[in-house]
Formats: sequence, structure tokens, C-alpha cells
Amino acid sequence: MALSSAWCAVLRLWLLWGAACSRAASRDDNAFPFDFEGSSAVGRQDPPETSHPLVAPGRLPPAAETCGAGFFLAQSGECLPCDCNGNSNECLNGSGLCVHCQRNTTGEHCEKCLDGYIGDAIRGPPRFCQPCPCPLPYLANFAESCYRKNGAVRCICKENYAGPNCERCAPGYYGNPLLVGNTCKKCDCSGNSDPNLIFEDCDEITGQCRNCLRNTTGFKCERCAPGYYGDARIAKNCAVCNCGGGPCDSVTGKCLEKSFEPPTGTDCPTISCDKCIWDLTDDLRLAALSIEESKSGVLSVSSGAAAHRHVNEMNSTIYLLKTKLSERENQYILRKIQINNAENTMKSLLSDLDALAERESQASRKSQLAEKESMDTINHATQLVEQAHDMRDTIQEINNKMLYYGEQQDLSSEEISEKLVLAQKMLEEIRSRQPFFTQRELVDEEADEAHELLSQAESWQRLYNDTRSLFPVVLEQLEDYNAKLSDLQESLHQALDHIRDAEDMNRATAARQRDHEKQHNKVREHMDGVNASLRTSSDSLVMPRLTLVELDEIIKIQVSMMFDGQSAVEVHPKARIDDLRTFTSLSLYVKPPVKQPELAGIADQFILYLGSKNAKKEYMGLAIKNDNLVYVYNLGAKDAEIPLDSKPVSSWPAYFSIVKIERVGKHGKVFLTVPSLSSTAEEKFIKKGEFAGDDSLLDLDPEDTVFYVGGVPSNFKLPASLNLPGFLGCLELATLNNDVISLYNFKHIYNMDTSKSVPCARDKLAFTQSRAASYFFDGSSYAVVRDITRRGKFGQVTRFDIEVRTPADNGLVLLMVNGSMFFSLEMRNGYLHVFYDFGFSNGPVHLEDTLKKAQINDAKYHEISIIYHNDKKMILVVNRRHVKSMDNEKMKIPFTDIYIGGAPPEILQSRTLRAHLPLDINFRGCMKGFQFQKKDFNLLEQTETLGVGYGCPEDSLISRRAYFNGQSFIASTQKISFFDGFEGGFNFQTLQPNGLLFYYASGSDMFSISLDNGTVTMNVKGIKVQSADKQYNDGLSHFIITSVSPARYELIVDKSRLGSKNPTKGKAEHTQIDEKKFYFGGSPISPQYANFTGCISNAYFTRLDRDVEVEDFQRYSEKVHTSLYECPIENSPLLLLHKKGKNSSKPKTSQNRKVKVDAVPSARMLLAAQILAVPILADHVLEAAQGGPRVLVEGGLQVGGGRLSLAGSPLHDDHHTFAVDASSTPTILRRNQCFVSFRKNVEVSLLEITLSLISHVATFFFSFARSQFSIRLKTRSSHGMIFYVSDQEENDFMTLFLAHGRLVFMFNVGHKKLKIRSQEKYNDGLWHDVIFIREKSSGRLVIEKSSGRLVIDGLRVLEESLPPTRAAWKIKGPMYLGGVAPGRAVKNVQINSVYSFSGCLSNLQLNGASITSASQTFSVTPCFEGPMETGTYFSTEGGYAVLDESFNIGLKFEIAFEVRPRSSSGTLVHGHSVNGEYLNVHMKNGQVIVKVNNGIRDFSTSVTPKQSLCDGRWHRITVIRDSNVVQLDVDSEVNHVVGPLNPTPVDHREPVFVGGVPESLLTPHLAPSRPFTGCIRHFVIDGRPVSFSKAALVSGAVSINSCPAA
Repeated sequence: MALSSAWCAVLRLWLLWGAACSRAASRDDNAFPFDFEGSSAVGRQDPPETSHPLVAPGRLPPAAETCGAGFFLAQSGECLPCDCNGNSNECLNGSGLCVHCQRNTTGEHCEKCLDGYIGDAIRGPPRFCQPCPCPLPYLANFAESCYRKNGAVRCICKENYAGPNCERCAPGYYGNPLLVGNTCKKCDCSGNSDPNLIFEDCDEITGQCRNCLRNTTGFKCERCAPGYYGDARIAKNCAVCNCGGGPCDSVTGKCLEKSFEPPTGTDCPTISCDKCIWDLTDDLRLAALSIEESKSGVLSVSSGAAAHRHVNEMNSTIYLLKTKLSERENQYILRKIQINNAENTMKSLLSDLDALAERESQASRKSQLAEKESMDTINHATQLVEQAHDMRDTIQEINNKMLYYGEQQDLSSEEISEKLVLAQKMLEEIRSRQPFFTQRELVDEEADEAHELLSQAESWQRLYNDTRSLFPVVLEQLEDYNAKLSDLQESLHQALDHIRDAEDMNRATAARQRDHEKQHNKVREHMDGVNASLRTSSDSLVMPRLTLVELDEIIKIQVSMMFDGQSAVEVHPKARIDDLRTFTSLSLYVKPPVKQPELAGIADQFILYLGSKNAKKEYMGLAIKNDNLVYVYNLGAKDAEIPLDSKPVSSWPAYFSIVKIERVGKHGKVFLTVPSLSSTAEEKFIKKGEFAGDDSLLDLDPEDTVFYVGGVPSNFKLPASLNLPGFLGCLELATLNNDVISLYNFKHIYNMDTSKSVPCARDKLAFTQSRAASYFFDGSSYAVVRDITRRGKFGQVTRFDIEVRTPADNGLVLLMVNGSMFFSLEMRNGYLHVFYDFGFSNGPVHLEDTLKKAQINDAKYHEISIIYHNDKKMILVVNRRHVKSMDNEKMKIPFTDIYIGGAPPEILQSRTLRAHLPLDINFRGCMKGFQFQKKDFNLLEQTETLGVGYGCPEDSLISRRAYFNGQSFIASTQKISFFDGFEGGFNFQTLQPNGLLFYYASGSDMFSISLDNGTVTMNVKGIKVQSADKQYNDGLSHFIITSVSPARYELIVDKSRLGSKNPTKGKAEHTQIDEKKFYFGGSPISPQYANFTGCISNAYFTRLDRDVEVEDFQRYSEKVHTSLYECPIENSPLLLLHKKGKNSSKPKTSQNRKVKVDAVPSARMLLAAQILAVPILADHVLEAAQGGPRVLVEGGLQVGGGRLSLAGSPLHDDHHTFAVDASSTPTILRRNQCFVSFRKNVEVSLLEITLSLISHVATFFFSFARSQFSIRLKTRSSHGMIFYVSDQEENDFMTLFLAHGRLVFMFNVGHKKLKIRSQEKYNDGLWHDVIFIREKSSGRLVIEKSSGRLVIDGLRVLEESLPPTRAAWKIKGPMYLGGVAPGRAVKNVQINSVYSFSGCLSNLQLNGASITSASQTFSVTPCFEGPMETGTYFSTEGGYAVLDESFNIGLKFEIAFEVRPRSSSGTLVHGHSVNGEYLNVHMKNGQVIVKVNNGIRDFSTSVTPKQSLCDGRWHRITVIRDSNVVQLDVDSEVNHVVGPLNPTPVDHREPVFVGGVPESLLTPHLAPSRPFTGCIRHFVIDGRPVSFSKAALVSGAVSINSCPAA
């Protein structure tokens, strides 16, 4: 009630805000959203205006002492105006700093708002500062400060508050800040809350404490719980009452009388009851109210579309919540990465700044020193120059005096000569003086050095100035980064808040979901009491139940549950029940209950039960008995119990241990692994046992199987051996037959609230396998290393290293992508392949390593190194010794990120990669030691790593099954006595009636198990034991047990027991036990038996050297053409048939009539599919034996840039169908088809319905008031036309198309358009069933109401309608599928969606009738399921590729290519000139023929290969021509022909056709040939690779660069 009133108050406040905001917005569009009119009344008021006159700016008059208001006295004596942004009229003299700021402003110039206020203080009213809206501006402001960022207000909340606007209390506080007068107060739980939490845990609104510990209860955990006494607040010593289960005083512990009255105000009646009874009473009362509410809700359910829509809305809400949560988590990760990058950048800038500062100081010191030295040198040089000038002046003076004296004294010439000689001597003496020359040299040196120092000083000064000029830039960048860092931190806080909100919403949604499920269960339990109106609504409840089951299937939460002895969980087994019959392995984590001190050991307890609902036989379970863990299983009449008595449960540590129970046939084991707290050591215990009866199978029915953990419901009766009290402690499921299972993937829970029950914390103890420095990839996980160059740089030698361990055949190891450039290291069929394209002009490069010794899928570690040398050579190194290399065009590696073990679907399904890398299977197995440039990377520390686990669990690498293709077998050598005391068994599945399952021979003695016309035969030394007449080649799983004893040979198939007496009984016979080979699936030494085709799994033997365990085929020494990872027969292609809806037309069975297969096929139909050797193309024609009905299977098509036009009469072409006799074993007559073995890849054309049109469909069906179309589609494209039909002018139309990945259904009614658009995206590469309906309803008047409905996968129902109108709606066709003719649909559909659809379409129906033929097709190819590989596929519809002009052929050429045909005849290559000369390469009934005409006459050669081209393998064909000589090579066989010599040959350079040729180009000498059907790859002409994606023309159904794997 308080909560509702609070929300009412909040609503009124929000309305008030809205009104205020609208008024504020009307005044000023730039005001922030929470501005209020008139807020100045709250802020500081402007002072009243004074009457003092103002003094104008300028110097004061002499008599003036102060300036007027709004001015200040400057140091110059002038009065200058105050710069206070209009928020003050006073400022300090001298400095001009503002004082007494008004309007809630502050700062030196009143330019900032006070703390707790926000606004634009500089521009003045009405942009004054007002209180922060955190959450309410005036009524409830709980912010220390706030600011505006990108138009929104950011609040910095006080300690007690949180949220973007401080609208809620911080953790550890409670209250409702949105209520006026309400504040956040600290939680008070009396110190009895969880000590691991930082804050005390209480309700964020009411303050009531959650999860009171130490046996306390109450609003504040202030008193002891019922049944306990003591001081809950101070001493915290609540102890159990010693009153024999009766009540006691909660403080003193004094026992109360049994007639004790409970406190008033409780619902408990005045009887003797404890807390459990009181809680039960409340629960019963609430359950009764819930039942009544559910009953009334169910009774009001409408059986129409409203109920569907309501359920769909609930499902959509759940999906959107999950999507939003995922988006928030991604945003959080992105923000965290950005913050880390900003921090790294900041650190780098700071270090650069320090370095610049150091350089500046050094430069300054050197500059000062240089300047000082320069000045000294200049002064010295100046002195020297002055001395030189003085000397010159002195000499000049002497000379002048000499002349003067000569003239004045009239000296004679002799005297003058004497004096000159004397002067000359003096001068020479002066010149000869050494100090003069030394001083001159010193002067010159000093001058040079002075110039150098001066130039150096000038350079240092320039560097100094440049450094000083960088300071503002660096400081500005630092400020920007600081601002960005603060923004990122704030964004991170907001993201965390959003995540918390989303988590709260998710928890609330989960609680509502559980409540819905509980109500649903209770309604079902009280179904007998509901009246007839409930039964009429039951159909509408089917959809919610299905939705809940589908939601349950996706839960994989590996978290424990706490069991209290009364609770129980029913779990979805997840694994196939059939797979549990022979071999069952279940592992779980167990944390035992706390040992009671008064008991000698742990009390007997039930742990789990898996078996039949009647619990009388066929079950297995786990329990604690007599302080021992006991494994119980029952295969028939009695129990087998295996107690693990070597480790009593009471001695287990108080943390999780691993328990594993296993059964192989009748042999059982129980394992216990206990980790150590102090070391990496582990304690391991094992106990074995055996079932005493004759049965060996756990024969469970999926509909009659239950899986209970921790306890059972009250209405379930456990068998006597397991009928024990429920478990006390914690359990966590791990695996069931190596499949991950979870307790949270439950069907039902009993006496447990998972929203309140806190799981046990998983102790941080690592087991041995998880300590290993390795990583486990489960086939859907991958690791991403971003910016790999941060740890190393690409150089002349770039190296990647990794170690892998896997049993799988295919998987992606490494991938790098950059636009259209890529690098991929893949494993295909166990061999390594490297594909890469760094922008090469000749396209991608393929490096493969298919030598037998290079196969790596043997479940052992293999070291792989990729070395890129000098930007032009790729080197592959395996195990440090096996080397393959490939040269390429010189290009640097253009990548920074690397994907390991796989990649996200959006990367793998991109058009760039799909064109060259059709393999999209993530790696399954173990990896370790990933290095780049010898630098290690921890893959789990990468933020985008998904689903990768530590360790390498051995169970995940065991190969328990093997698939044999009719030419394969596996062999091993072990110590087994097959003729004396032998027992063994295995599962098998097949569709073939004959084949060798097992074989062993020792001299003339033989032991074999085989299929003979569908029956199982065991042959022991010539004595045959054969099963009954039942046929076992039905594609289902069957189990064989064989035993050989001195008295009897016995064969058990499923549960049918057959036997024969041992003829050697009583004879003294000793069989020598030695090691000889035995075989599964076939044998090279047994020609009397055909090899087996199918699957063998879960094999076991009684061995002499080890215990009974399931055979690991990976350890076998010899494996020939065998797949140990997948068993494709388990997913038979015909089981993928689309189930027929209620409105589907029912085929009539009559003789020789073609009927459509819509349901699960019969055994004979599966047999026919196996004999036809799937994949079967649509052009296979098979004739059945005479008599009996026929079954027609027609195909679905892939549209990739093409379209189908559906109009006119149907095209009945028998070569597009195949028929088999459904009543007897057919006699197959093959016509031009390849007989290949069963493959994993399945062409969907076998499975789905060919898109077509019945004649009169356009005028007949559209005349009905209701047009219902259904179609299946699969695509990864975001746009494309799926279906379009209109009249000639396109005024009336109906269409279904993709826009941004969403389905859009649209049609018109007059001038109005009805448009239905899905919320979810469906371009996920999966099959989706779509129904789109247009219907009109008419009343008594002519006016009609039109409505549309879009149903997707039977779960999403969208419906819209238009008002009634009199407009007519006339459609005459044609109908377009996958695209439209040029110019059409643009009038009604957005241009992006008018383009052709890229993907798969099939099973088109109109009003329940299949549309079975097409009038025209354009570039439509079959659609395939399964792995793809590089190659170009030519479909049965016919087509060809014309190479571009650079690949013409003439008189001399060499053509080489590889083919894998699906038909034995067809044109491979054709070239034709205008004068009649030609070259033609084709197949005819398996023979390869080359025909040539060189202008003289025709000549030809041919090769009939010994190994059939139709064996599903690649074959290499080479054609070499040199004038009149033509040579043909097919694999290793060669033939040639020498034709007549043309004396005047002309090199015409003919264009090349591949895969087919138009009949108009064929000469009379060339009979019309069928187009080639199959795959072509590695096409090379004269040494130059051919890329079909760059072909000049591609015509017909040709799939470029994508070919189904064999």
C-alpha cells in the first residue's frame, strides 16, 4: 500500500515537472529540462539600486577617493568596470575580483554556480543558477553538485544516494528519495547480515533486513528465530532450544507450555506448532488464493488470437530483456576497454611530458654554458683584434716617422740604408718572435670555436623555443584526456547502474516466470475440478507450455543448489535417452552435509534417481548409506549396489568433491575425486561392481523417464534401495554422457524457492585437469586477441605458434580479417589448410598439407607454427619437423586482431569469408601455448573471449563412436580371448542390409559379427548364431551383446536372446592368448564380407589387462577413411522434412501416382535414400519395380541474386523427380547419376518442396476471401524480396520481404496499405517457417473488413486490420519468389528490399496446397545443409561460366582443374571459334573425352579411369595442346592423339566455357551434351589460376566459390 501511494506521489511530481518544463521551454529553447520559472526568489537577490552617481571610466578626480558601484580602482589610478557577468556590482580595488556574487553564483568573476546548483551563470537571467534536479530541484535535492553533459544533467550524489539523478538509495541504505520529505537511512540489521557483503543487506524501500544469519529473525534481525534463544543484538549467541521440539522463550530459553498461545496478530491457530507448521499454514493460504486467481484467469482465457498474442508479448518481453542485458554488458565491456586505453594514453603522455621537461632542462643548461663560453671567446677575440690593430697602428706610425725623419734631417742614402737595415732586422726579430704566431693561431682557433658555439647555442635556443611552444599543446591534450577520462568514468558508472537495473528487472522477470510456472502446475493438478469452459480453452494453453519447454532447453547455468532435506528438483536429462541404454556416465559436485557431533557418521540420505516412473526396474541412483556413498542401478529384476567404503562420507572435506558414476553394460563403477586445500595433489577412490542378472541395457522410454535430484515429490515412490530422506547439503550437476547439464534446467522444483535459496559458493579449488595451462573449446567458443601488435611487431619474420589436441575432423584454428583481406588456418578432414589473401592481384592463396603423417585429429597434442618470411613466403610447420611452404606476391600482413578456435557468426558468415572460406565450424578440443612472435598470451584474460574453459578434460577427447562409409574400417591389437570366457557389446545404426560389424581371426578360427539381409549373424569357428527375422537396418540404434563360454555361444540383439551350444564342450581345449588384430566396420582380410556403412558406438570387451570400459576408438592403431567425431546417420536428411500443418492437403494413394512426403519417412523410404547415396540431386531418375505406389520427393532451391517466376501452366519434367517403390525393396536403375557413399552434406533439394505454380492459381486461389501462404526460409542477408504478386499496374499487390533482418508482410486495400513488421530479426542462418495470411470478412452490407496475419515459427503471431472499405482487390499474377523482374515492386516496396533475396526458400504452399512447378528461373541453385568447401558448384538446373578475355585458348595451351562430379556425363570445358574450329572436354558414362577440330577435321582422345570419377573424391584433369597434338591426363592415367597438321593455322584465341555450353554453339559433329553437375576447383590455364568470381558471364544455376563438402 505504501509503495502504491509512493508511486502516486511520484506521478504527481512528474506531472508538475512536465508543466514546468513546458513553460521553461516556451521562454527559452536552450534551458535544460528541469528549469523553473521564478526560481530567482530562492537564490541570492540583487541588491537594491542606489542613487549614487556613477563615475565614468578614466582617471579619478583629485578629490575622489573611491569608484562608484560597478567599478573598481585599478593600480593605475583609473576606475575600471567590474567584470562580474552581471551577477554582482562590487569588486575589489586593485585586482577587480568580484565579491557578493548574486543568483547563487561564485568565482572570481561570478562565472560559476555554487555547489548544489546548476545553470549558465555567465549569460545572466533567466539563466540563473538553480538547485540541482537530483531528483527534484527544490523539494528533494540530494546532490553535492551537478553539471550538464551533452544536454543532460549529471548528478554527483551524496553518500547515501545513487542513480543518475540520485533517485534511489545507495547500497546499504533504504528509503524513497522520490517522495517529498523522505531520505535515505542506513540499514540496521543488528550486525546479523552476511559478513561477506560490504553493506548490510536490507530492502531498499522499507529497510527490512534480508537473509538474517546466526539463527535470527525480525525486521532488523533483532531477535532469535523460532526454536532458538539468546541475545541477537549484542552477544549474538542464538542457540537451539532444548525443549524436545517445543517452543521456548526467545531470550531466556525457558521451555513454554504446549498450550502456549502464539503472539497475537499471527495466522497460526492456538495449537502446538513450530515455525514449519506456521509457514506451511501461510503457504497453504497463499496457495489457495493463487489457485483461485489462476482458476479465474484460466476461465477467462479466450481461445482466439488474444491468448496467443498475450503469450507472444510475454515471450517478446523476456527476449528483449535478455537482449538489453546483453547490450548493457557489451557497453560495459566497451567502456572498460575505452577507459583502459585512455589510461594507457594518459600514462604515455605523462611519460612523454617528463621526457620533454628533462630535455628542456638539459637544453637550457647547455645553452647557458654555451652562451657563457661564447661570450668569453668573443671577449678574448676582441682583445686580440684590438692588440693587432694597435700593432698595425704602431708600425704605421714608425713608418711615417721614418719618412718624416728622412725628410726633415736630410739623411744621406747610406744612412737611410743603414737605418732601413736596422729596421729590417728589428722587424725580422719581431716577426721571428714565437708568441705572435701562437697568439694568431689561438685567435683563429678561438674565433672558429666561437662561431661553432654560437651556432650550437642558436640551435639549442631554437629547440628550447620549440619545446616551450609544445607545452600548451601537451597541456591541452592532457586536459582533453582528463575530461574524456572523467566522461568515461561517469559513463561507466551509468552503465553499471543500468546493468543493476537490468539485473533487477531480470530477477523480477524470472520470479514472474517461476510464479507463472507454479500456477501452471497447480492448474494442471486441479484440472479435474475445472468446468467444461476450461477444456475449450486448453488449445490456447499449448503454446505457453511449448514456450516454457523451449526456454528450459537453453538453460546451462553451472551453479549449485542448496537442499534442506525436503526440497527436490526434476531435471531435463538433455542427453538422448537411447544413448543411455548401453553406456551411462554421470558426474556431479557434492558438498556433504555438516556432520552432527552426536552421530557416528552422516545419516542415510537420498542424492539422485534417473529411471522409469514406476521405479520398479530400469533405473540408477546415488545415495548415502551407513556413511558410505552407494551407487545403485537396476537393469531388470534386482538391484546392483556398489558402496564406496574406502572413504566414508563423514571424512570428506567441507568443500566440493567430484563424484562420477558409470555403467557399461552390466558393469558399474563409482569414482570419487577429493581436491586438496594445500597442494595440487588429489585423492582418488574407485569401486567396481557388476549386475547379477542377464540384462545389460538400461531400457528407458523417453516418455516414462524422470530425473530427480536431492529428493523426490511426495507422490513418487522410490525403490526400497533408494527410499531414504532427502539430501542435506549442496549439489551441482556437471555432465551426463559428456553433455553439460544443470540443476537450473529443471522441469519442476519442489519445496524450494530458487529466487531466495542462496547457492553454495564454489570453493576456489582447482582439480588437476583445470590446473593445466591449456584451454578447452566446446565447438561454440572462441578467443579474440585485439591489437596483437602491442606485444610484438610484424617483421621480416612473423611467427604464430599454437598447440592443438582434438578428435574432430573439421574446425577453425586461427582467423584474421581486415575488410576483404583474410588469413585462415583450418582443419579439414583432420588435415591443416591455410587460406590467405593480403590483397593479392591473383586472389587468395591456398596452402594445404594432406600427407598421411600430417593428420592431426588423433586426440594428441600437435605443435603448429605459421611463419611469414620476407612478406612473400608462407611456411607451415607441424611438430617441428614437417614443413610446407608457398610463395606469394610480396605483401605485408594487414591485420591487428586474431580469432582463435572460431569466430562470431557475423564474421564467419560475411560475404568476404563465405566466398573463400565456406567452413564455419568452430574448433572442438584443447589448445595451449598460443604465441605471437614468441610472446605468450593468456586467452582467458582477453575481454571478448567467449565460452573457453581452463584445462583439457579427457572425457571430451574420447571417441566413443565411429562412422564408416562402406570403404573404411578401424583396427586394434589387444589381449582378448575371443573363444574362451569372452563378453563384448556395442551399438550400431545403419540403413544398409549387409556389412561386416566386427571381425577377428586366429589361424583358421574366426570370430565375426555381421549384417546379412538386415539380420545380425555371429560366427564363432563356423558355428553361426543368427537373429530372428526382424530387420535391423532401419536407421535406429540397436545394441549387440555377445558372449562365448565353454558351454554356450550367446547373441543378444536389443533384448532378444539367441544362443547355441558350444560343440567343444567337455573337450580339453586351451586357447593361446596372444595379441592379434581385430576390426570394426570391415576388414582387409575378409573378402567374403562387404564393409559396413553406418555408425558403431559404445563398444566394450572383457579384457585381460584392464577393467571393462568403453572403447576409445581414438587409441586404435589403424583408422582407414573413418570419422570418429560425427555420426551423420543420426541426423538422417529425411528427418528434416517440414511437418505438415493442419490445413495441408492430404495426398491420395493410388497406383503410380506421385505423392509428397511430408511426415517422418518409413524404414523403406530411408533405405531407398541410403541406396540412392545421399546427397541425391533433383535430376536423378529412378524407376521402381513394377507395381505398387510411388513416392515423389521434390526439392528446395537457393536464391542468390536470382528469382523464380511462377505463372502459366506447370512444367512437368520427369527428370526433376525420383520415385521409389514404397511397398517392396526397389530395383534401382541409375541414369547418369553418380553412386557415391553417404555423406554428411545434404542437399536440401532432396528434402524440401520445389517452388512452383499450379495453372489457374492466380485466378482461382485469389478469388477466395482468405489467401494463406506458407514458406520456409533461411538467410543471413538483411534485405531482399521473398514473395511478390500484383496486378499489371501494381495498384493491388501483396508482398513478403526482408528489411534490416526483419520480416515485413504488406498488402493494399484500395489506397491504404496494411503493413506487419516483426520485432525480431530472422537473418540468423537458421530455417524459419513463415505463414502470411490475407483475409476479408463481410457482413450484411457489401463493405468488407480486411486483416492480415504473420505467423513465424508457430511462436510469433502478429495481426493487423484495416477499416471496412468497398474497394475491390484483384490479382492476376505472376507470382515472384526471391526477386522480381526489373522495374517491378519499386512502386510499393523500399528499394533495398526490392533487390533479390540471398538465401534458401522452400515448401511454398497456398491455402494448404503445394505449389509444384515454376515457369521461369533465374540463377537459382539448390540449397545445401552441412559443411561447404572452396569450389564452384554447377547445379542440375544447368548453367555455365564464361571466362574473361585474358583466359582465351588457342593453338597452344595447358588447362588443369579438379572435378568432383555428381553425374557421370556432362560438358566440362568448351571453346569455339567463328570458323568452326573448337575444343570440347566432356564426360560420358564416366569416360573423359577431348574432341578437337583444327580446321582440317575432328580428332579426339579419351581416358577411362580405373578409379570411378563418381566416388565422391576430387579428380584432376589436365588437357595439353600443342598445335595438332592433344594430351589428356586423368589422375595418373594419360592418353594422347596426333591430328592432321594444318598448314595455315590461325590462332583465334577462343573464349572458354566451363560447366556447359549453349546448344547454339555446338556443331553438327558435337551432339547436344548434358551440362556438368558437380564441383570444379583449382582451375588453371597456362599456369594462371582462374577466379570464377571474376568471370565475364555466369549463366544459370551456378554457385561461385562455394561447394558442398563430400
